[in-house]
Amino acid sequence: MLALEPVAPDAIDRAAALFHRDGFAVVTDALNDEQFAYLTEGAHRVVAEQTAAIPLEEANRGFARYSFGSQIHHPEWAMLVDLP
Repeated sequence: MLALEPVAPDAIDRAAALFHRDGFAVVTDALNDEQFAYLTEGAHRVVAEQTAAIPLEEANRGFARYSFGSQIHHPEWAMLVDLP
């Protein structure tokens, strides 16, 4: 299990350091409830599309492994590019 260090939205330098170290940063309160619900619905839709198209035993690099890959063409992911 990863030991994640969530950071506040105003902790930009720490978030940048974590991003450079880990390849991602966990930012608390980055999305409001509406944005979170919208993104969750999109993720569920994409997971359903992937699992319908590719059987579990034929998934990426082993049983039941799927990848979101590039999803910027979906509006739910595109929304993340321009958050205030």
